[in-house]
Amino acid sequence: LREIAVNRLRELLGEWDSHTVILCTQVYGMEHLLEAGYDANDLSMPRVIGQYHGSHREAVHTNDLRRVLNAYKDVDRFICLSEADAISFRDSGLNNVGWIANPVPEPVAEETVRRNVFVSLGRYDPIKSLQYFVQAWALIESTLPEWSIELYGEGEERDLLQRTIDGLGLQRARLMGMTTDVGTVLKSGKAHVMSSQNEGLPLAIVEAGYMGTPTVTFDSAPGISYLVTDGVDGFVVPLNHTQALADRMLELAQDSTRCERMGAAALVSAQRFLPATIMARWEAELTEMSR
Repeated sequence: LREIAVNRLRELLGEWDSHTVILCTQVYGMEHLLEAGYDANDLSMPRVIGQYHGSHREAVHTNDLRRVLNAYKDVDRFICLSEADAISFRDSGLNNVGWIANPVPEPVAEETVRRNVFVSLGRYDPIKSLQYFVQAWALIESTLPEWSIELYGEGEERDLLQRTIDGLGLQRARLMGMTTDVGTVLKSGKAHVMSSQNEGLPLAIVEAGYMGTPTVTFDSAPGISYLVTDGVDGFVVPLNHTQALADRMLELAQDSTRCERMGAAALVSAQRFLPATIMARWEAELTEMSR
């Protein structure tokens, strides 16, 4: 199948010229392009913008960094998701590095009443490490008798998470399964919690912001500090620091005025990711390349 695809790509390269821009949204796409005979130094060929949708930290952990450096070293532009990642990729040896965040459409949400609930949206998967969220809740559940946590998603760690909940004797922690109503879920909770090990630029934080819901999150990627200004529109705590996660959750639960103020700030912050705003940045990028 790869051979078929590369042969078709080779045919297309013969039809395209320097007025064409190819956007490689994944590193393997660029690898296929190179295999098909693309030569960045041949000015009669299309121009290329390469992308990577993970963080630099994630590229290091997954051994993608070597592939990214090899595949994108000669392209016209390399675009990643955050300014911090752009600096890191530049320091690793890539030239022509820029950054543009992903666009995030505002979720549709029904009218709903805010409940005393911390919600998470993410696969029941090791990379999401939801056990830290559950363990943080275990530290404060007895202090917050009118609050609960709800974990929306599905995945291989469902049984492990349920055993963790049962083993800790938690009374108000529920695995909710998949949801297709992301906006309403986020709008119905008072805070959103993210306990991932690695993220690129997690869309759930922006979606929560659109709903006026602040996020408490691990510092799992350079892009986190771009999404959340600690103490303003949410809280950022050290990676895997369960006690810090619990402390910030408790702080929001016990100070409703601050929680509402942070939610309002998160709504303002989320506007940066509206599709029209991000499209304007891409148009500027393409205009610059055409000169």
